[in-house]
Amino acid sequence: MQETKPLDGIKILDLTSYIAGPYCTLLLSAFGAEVVKVESPQGDDSRTWPPIKDGFSGYFANFHGGKKSFALDLKQPDSRQTLNKLIAKCDVFIHNYTGKTRRKLDMGYETIAAINPNVIYCNISGFGADGPYQDRKGFDTIFQAMSGVTWLTGEKGGGPIKAGVPVGDISGGLFSALSVMAAIHKRSITGKGEYIDMSLVDGLINYLPVALSFYAFNGKSPARLGSQHPGRVPSATFQCADGKYVHISVTDGQWPRLCDILNIPEWRDDEYYKLNINRVKARDEVMTKLSAAIGAIGRGEFVQACMDGGIPCGEVFSIDEIEQDPQIQFRNTIQQVPEANGLTLRYANYPAKFKDMDVKMNRAVPKIGQHNAEVLQNWLGGQ
Repeated sequence: MQETKPLDGIKILDLTSYIAGPYCTLLLSAFGAEVVKVESPQGDDSRTWPPIKDGFSGYFANFHGGKKSFALDLKQPDSRQTLNKLIAKCDVFIHNYTGKTRRKLDMGYETIAAINPNVIYCNISGFGADGPYQDRKGFDTIFQAMSGVTWLTGEKGGGPIKAGVPVGDISGGLFSALSVMAAIHKRSITGKGEYIDMSLVDGLINYLPVALSFYAFNGKSPARLGSQHPGRVPSATFQCADGKYVHISVTDGQWPRLCDILNIPEWRDDEYYKLNINRVKARDEVMTKLSAAIGAIGRGEFVQACMDGGIPCGEVFSIDEIEQDPQIQFRNTIQQVPEANGLTLRYANYPAKFKDMDVKMNRAVPKIGQHNAEVLQNWLGGQ
């Protein structure tokens, strides 16, 4: 008996590209939705993006597994008729066009809702569907820059740098999927569709509660501190004797135990250094002394001592080390999937576990237009 998922029976028409939109629909697919990705007969641009091996894009595969590919040339006049028929049958319509492209293709909410009055319409864009930047193009790194994330990221005294992962796109996909699911639930109660306008920059600004608090109190942008936390000392990354890195984050109650581990008895009971607010004031002094002490211990030994002492700590893993971690292995967080072409790809499984629901993602990567006939038959009765 096939397991029931919360979005079984939900049809999603996906006209998105790159990461944010495809990640949104990837998540919705994991919860049971049928996602039809509309792409040109030449294929989505990201099918040609590295890493590529034997013509197969790992980039594309990571965001499109389990979807159905429907090839449609929107530049051809009669293709819009086919698209409109699909719009009339879908529950959710998602795109990531800028305002200019949306108007050019006549993909605005009013047009789509006229075809399907109960549709859930989700517009994912860098800056929002309206306003002075509605026509402005961008990618994740630009959204990081304009949201303040890049400003806050970088070493103390150095220049701003981007995050090492596409946080704007991934968070935008998460917020969009959450919004779509909320709208689906609302429609089940009211019978009415919804209009969703998702801005990736707005999504990243939601990552700034601490920075906004400091700005509100101090009237200036927080300074870059590398791996250090602006409001806690120590909460930072340190290099160990073997050249590997570890991150610790210590409260006042844990401070004496850290001093014992690092053999710093003069600070253990010192009334000044026992308080985080004072350690923040003496940040440079404290960090210099802790760096020297931790730098004399191997990472494994130090992590074990912290675990034994109840000190929050974590190894700074390289990508290859993540897969070897026993907790990651226990939870099967990284899935290895063999492809038909002989390649084996690695994917992150959905991070939450459910008691009675399997959200393991279907990772079969569709070929261009592979599901045209199936979609025409199942959605439109073969029209």
